[in-house]
Amino acid sequence: MKKRVILTLLILSLSFQTVYALELKDVDYNTELGKAIARMVDARVIDGYTDGTFRADDNIRRSEFIKILNLTFAYTDMAKELSFSDVRSGDWYYNYLLTAVQYKYINGYPDGSFRPDGFITREEFCKIIVNVLNVQELPFNKKISDKVSDWAKPFVNKIVSSRIMLLEDDNKFRATDPITRGEVCIILSNYIVSKPSLPGVGGNTETEEGLKSTLTVLNKALLNNVIPELSNEAQKKVCKMIYDNIDMYLQDSSHDYKSAANKAYKIYQTLSEEEKTELQNTILKYTTIGELSELKRFFFPE
Repeated sequence: MKKRVILTLLILSLSFQTVYALELKDVDYNTELGKAIARMVDARVIDGYTDGTFRADDNIRRSEFIKILNLTFAYTDMAKELSFSDVRSGDWYYNYLLTAVQYKYINGYPDGSFRPDGFITREEFCKIIVNVLNVQELPFNKKISDKVSDWAKPFVNKIVSSRIMLLEDDNKFRATDPITRGEVCIILSNYIVSKPSLPGVGGNTETEEGLKSTLTVLNKALLNNVIPELSNEAQKKVCKMIYDNIDMYLQDSSHDYKSAANKAYKIYQTLSEEEKTELQNTILKYTTIGELSELKRFFFPE
């Protein structure tokens, strides 16, 4: 039990809060969209924002989407390596991309890039869902009236004819438009397989190997993404203490991680509210807080 709660004590001692479905102030839960968002958020597949909003009309970046899809279908196996020119091993989405490549549902671009910050389009979404679900084209008597890229037509036709996504007014599909957070929820909420797993651990945090794999992924995110983005030395000191605490445990599992976590928390308490918020939001940006909150809820029901 001790080893199973280490991750939670190290990070969630900072009192981060994930926004769950019934707290989202811009979601109407009486609608199809609201119910879909609730299913996705409650399953920890996608999170709301710390200001209590969900922002269903926002677009989704390619790096964010592979995380959402992996968690929806409980994909956890990973490829051994990546060859994308614009992806580094320290990137927060690296393990999610290893999983996407392992399951062969997403490709890079002809120039060898992945373009993690690019928005995923509705036609790209169609291709991925066809690959994942092995969707077949069905008889369909309507013709899409607006532009679909030539490469995407077979995939869009399969998705539209199978009614996974519907045509809009005047038979428009908006294939080249970015897909929104709300649209993704409406579709993927029907396919949630099970509780999502921590990235890169295959759902197994019970073993020493699984725990250390999770901690290693987390420390990469802290060192390579979170700390460089923080605006002052006090915030960086708190984050570096967390990093050092995890690193010492990785080297020696008898390390007194709880005392070290308490020391980090005391320094965290000296920050201003604005500094705390920035630190929280930066860690939320690069770590899987939904899964960590699930661990906290399970092991610390009080």
